[in-house]
Amino acid sequence: MVKRIFAISMSIILIALLAVSMVGCKGPEEEEAKAIVKDLVSRSVVLNEIYFGKKGMEYRDTGNPNDIYMPVIETEKFVLKSKLVEETRAVFTLNEANSIIDMAFKGVQSEINQNSVLARYMVLADDDWLYINKKYEYPFECLTQYNYDTINITYSSSKFIEATIEGTREENGEIKTVLVEVELALEENGWRLYSSTC
Repeated sequence: MVKRIFAISMSIILIALLAVSMVGCKGPEEEEAKAIVKDLVSRSVVLNEIYFGKKGMEYRDTGNPNDIYMPVIETEKFVLKSKLVEETRAVFTLNEANSIIDMAFKGVQSEINQNSVLARYMVLADDDWLYINKKYEYPFECLTQYNYDTINITYSSSKFIEATIEGTREENGEIKTVLVEVELALEENGWRLYSSTC
């Protein structure tokens, strides 16, 4: 009798644990997932323009022809490095954000100094004000205009969301419709994009 009660008790505990684990694996409901995707992708569009757009940000010319880095004008959305970095880390996963930030502020160095790329942005000394490289030319511009009504959640769990969004972008002088796949991961501070959205 004791064995039977123990077996029943263990079965109930195992069923309860299985139910809890199944709930833990469930992702956000579809509408909530779409709202998360829309929020992060729309914020990433602004960052894509700053980091990868041909213009980057408007600047004030110092008048010195020897100056390569010019101060970003006051009317730009981000004028302080700390705020730009904060927003980048609030939108992208830690690894993706660090990669974007490093490229923008450190550039790319090669061992034999060929194909090295100067940083696009910098700050002076301990100042936080952004300066932009006026000679910087991004090799391509992959900025997309999204139709957020077309967000389709293709996968959702407690840790990951995958979705597609239709958009338009210019390629070789033509406007093309594209289907962009985006991937999100749940990190310690919330949902973040871990794929490019340009």
